[in-house]
This record gives sequence, C-alpha cells and structure tokens, in this order.
Amino acid sequence: MSFTSGNAQSALDEAIKVVKRQKLCDTKSESCIDRLIELVRSSQIQLESNESLDADKVMATLRQQAQKLGTSKELASQTKELHLGITRLSKALDKCFDQQVDVCKAMRDCSFDTAALHKLREHNVEPALGWAVTHRAQLSNDGSPSSFEFKLHSLSFLHTLRHLGHGPALAYSRSHFGPFQHRHMGEIQRLMGCLLFSRRLAAGGMDGITVGAGPYADLLASSTLWEQAAQGFWQTACGLLGQASESPFTVTVAAGSAALPELLKLACVMERTCTLQDLQTCEQLPMELELGSEFAFHSIFACPVSREQSSAENPPHAAA
Repeated sequence: MSFTSGNAQSALDEAIKVVKRQKLCDTKSESCIDRLIELVRSSQIQLESNESLDADKVMATLRQQAQKLGTSKELASQTKELHLGITRLSKALDKCFDQQVDVCKAMRDCSFDTAALHKLREHNVEPALGWAVTHRAQLSNDGSPSSFEFKLHSLSFLHTLRHLGHGPALAYSRSHFGPFQHRHMGEIQRLMGCLLFSRRLAAGGMDGITVGAGPYADLLASSTLWEQAAQGFWQTACGLLGQASESPFTVTVAAGSAALPELLKLACVMERTCTLQDLQTCEQLPMELELGSEFAFHSIFACPVSREQSSAENPPHAAA
C-alpha cells in the first residue's frame, strides 16, 4: 500500500475544511429554522387572538414571508458547499492509498507468502507443501508432519492418480504417506481404495466418473478438493499469524443479517408485552439466537438456569 506524507497532509487539510464547513452549515441551518419557527408562531398567535382573521390569507402571508427570508436557497447553498468539501476530501484520501490492494487483508496484516496460495489454485501443490514443511514446528505440537500437510499430500496423490495413473500414484503413496500412518490410517486406506478406479480414470478420465460411482466419489471429485485445500491453506496461514481468516467486518455484518429476522420478531413481541423502558434497558435477550457453527468463536459455557458465564475463577461443575 503506497502512502506519502504529502498526500496525507493534503487529506488532513481537506478534512479540517470539511469540519469547518459542517459547523458553519449547522449554525446557519439552525438560524434558518429558528426564523421559520418565529414566523409560524407569529401567524399562530394572530389566528388565536383574532378569530375573525381569514386563515387562508394568514397562511398566504406566511408563505410570502418565508420566501422573502430565502431559507430554502440558503440551506441548499450551505448543503452544496458541504457536499463539495466531502467530495474533495474523498479524492484526497484516494490519493493516499493504493485502491488495488485488499484493504481488509492489509489491516489484518496477513503478510504470508501468497504465491503458494495462487499456485495451489492452479493445481500446483509443491509451494504449499514447502510452506507446510517449513512451518512444521508451528503447525503441530510435537514438530511432526501436520494434518494440513497430509491433506496436501492426499491431494497430490489424487492428482497423480488422475493424470499419471496407478503406478506413479502408488509410488507417491509409498514415498510420502509413511509419516502419517499413525494419525491418518483410515484416510490412507480410503486413498488406497481409489486405486481400484485407476483403470476407469485412464479409460474415461475424471469426467467419466459420476458422484454415484462408488464410495470414493468424494475423493475423486477433485474439482472441489482444490478449492477446499486453498481455503485450508488460507485459514492455516492466518492462524499462525494470530489473525482471522475472514474480515471481522464481513463476519459481523453476516451475523447481524442472520440474526435480524429473529430480532425483529422479538422486538415486536416485547413491544406488546413489555414497556418501552423494559425493551431499552434489558441487559440480556430473553432467548438465544442460533446463528450456526460458522459464527461460533471461542465458545464460553453459560449456565442454562442462571445465565452466568463460566471463567477460570468460576469453572462449570456437574450437578450432583
């Protein structure tokens, strides 16, 4: 992200001007409104003190006086000046930053090597595997090959099986699956089962195998596995940096959108059964909102009766 002190000073100067214009606009707007209120009150007093006056004539006079004040033109002029200042500020801010960069990523400082991610999406697993080997100590507690590294080898095995056939795929499994046999034996056995379909792959290609072709269809449908691997790499890399893999702002908006229908229903019910004061001062909703597992982060146990949250000083206990 490019950033220069000259552009920053220019943006700051424009921001100061906008603040001044906003204050001036606010002051003059209040003055215009006050003058209009005085005219209305004066007309109201005339009608109340003399019932014989023609109300239509009084209203016509009021409109003429309001037009002479020129409040509409003055308000429009002040608003136009404020909007012009905001436009200039926006342009000054655009010059400060490179708009082609991922702003959310830059703010979260996810500065890992994205070349491996791009190569993975191009069906090249080697850079991502190199990254996983380099970070073994961080990816597993004992420094052994991680589960993520196994997923990459699994993807590479399936890719080899599809494009090179039975023999090279079997050789690849013998060379790379050994360190994972204690933790991932069940998954390795399923991968070996895919070898039974090697002749079909050679004869008809991957397109000849449908989703219902057998118990290994989820592994042989590699078009989805590549994107899953890319997403797994992104999440793992962000985890090492202590950063969220998704923009916190995006997650917040999505969670709020998912909860909004239930919140609206709750608000309607509470307005009918409670006073407005109760609705505004309640510290806790009377019901839980189920947002789904994708919005569950660092869950904290809460007593279903007292609603009290557990902590290190107040751990949960099973009832006798």
